[in-house]
Amino acid sequence: MCSFSFLRKFFFMGLVVSLLASSCSKKSSSPTGPGGGSTGSSISGFVKDIDGVPIEGVSVIVKGGTPVVTDANGAFSDSNVTTPYDIILVLSTEDAAVEYVGLSGRNPTLYYPFSLTQSNTATISGIVPAVAGETTEVFFVSGNYSWWATADPNTGDYSFSPSWHGSTISLTGKLYVLRWSSNTAGLPSQYDAFGSSSLTISAGGTFSNNNFATGDLTDPADQNISGSVSMPSASYALTEKDLYIDFGNAFVYIASETGTSLTPNFSYNVPVISGATFEVDAYASAADRTCYYWKTGVSAGASGVTVPLASAPQLNLPANNGTGVDTTIQFLWARGGGGGVNEFDVYPATAGNGPTFIVITAGNSTNIPNLAPQGLSLPSNTSYQWDVTEYYPMASIDNVASSSFVAFWDGNAGSQGGGKSETFDFTTKVLAKVSPMIHGQIARSVSVRPHSPSPNKLRGVLGK
Repeated sequence: MCSFSFLRKFFFMGLVVSLLASSCSKKSSSPTGPGGGSTGSSISGFVKDIDGVPIEGVSVIVKGGTPVVTDANGAFSDSNVTTPYDIILVLSTEDAAVEYVGLSGRNPTLYYPFSLTQSNTATISGIVPAVAGETTEVFFVSGNYSWWATADPNTGDYSFSPSWHGSTISLTGKLYVLRWSSNTAGLPSQYDAFGSSSLTISAGGTFSNNNFATGDLTDPADQNISGSVSMPSASYALTEKDLYIDFGNAFVYIASETGTSLTPNFSYNVPVISGATFEVDAYASAADRTCYYWKTGVSAGASGVTVPLASAPQLNLPANNGTGVDTTIQFLWARGGGGGVNEFDVYPATAGNGPTFIVITAGNSTNIPNLAPQGLSLPSNTSYQWDVTEYYPMASIDNVASSSFVAFWDGNAGSQGGGKSETFDFTTKVLAKVSPMIHGQIARSVSVRPHSPSPNKLRGVLGK
């Protein structure tokens, strides 16, 4: 079975941000600039999708300012902007909006947290020396990304199809083989084979006969890593612990512990491989809330490793199954224990029944933006849902509005954690008269295990 790790293991991250259309007016000739306060200076930035591909034609609105539109390079600029400022992206073709609250940087890079480009795919296959009763994993690592498959234990045959987005047509990296036997709990007990070879793949290609012979493999030494998971509170139950081997920022799944009676302590057998470190991930839940932490950079032989979980955000108002909700209603939640930034997501209960809004904020409250002037009206008497996701360590909104967030989103930014709240339902306010509008549909992520065939570690585990 093939498993891809193109975009990490987290909750899918939101859907689209809130856009304060009500604040979009003609620029004033007074000495007060958009953002409030005294006269500001210009800002210039870019709008990209989560793969870093520029998005043309996005309406960018600084609160209190006039909308500007991104060019073919995704670039925009605005003048007389005072910090801190709120900025909104309106993606009409996606029926979505994203808002960043409280920016201070003058050169933000703003992201729509979905891929808008067609994926590239290639196929890698071959034969490796497999042993019945053991696990033989084959994985391809290129830069920060990795894909893997388990070879047939009898024939040694393997095949998997890496998939990636963006303008890069070819990928150069290494193809690895790692073989181990497992104990009765399904955890590695001994590693007996490891090897690697260089490989370049290109989109649309089939790369067969990537075979390894017994003479190509060595027997790596075994060591142990051990430690414990620090729980947020007694109300949380530990639900999963995962072991990964990391090559730089690329991660490859090895094994998991799951169940309802997990203990915080862990002890894992790992291979000693030059250039590799290890990662222990932990997940816990309380009611319908989930938290996680990925502890990276663990060296073979390390002991006393701590994986610190923090509580997830908890929704407050409007209460579950609320009615009559419109853009004047304040949404309120208790922040999670990680001290990071929050992503507030509002989306129709049935995809395609209305626009989606995402707000990135360091606070614990917000409103759905009134974007009727931009064609993103909150529909009348429609079932919607909302939730909040926290990301840490990501203490500044300016950190989110930068290229560093892509690495964080992909799970390639080192140790990181977060939490996802429960999901509340609500019904929008009944409007006296509603103009007909056709809303586009936004694809939603499916919650999957990081070691399933999802291309996505971060966007999967706590997904919608």
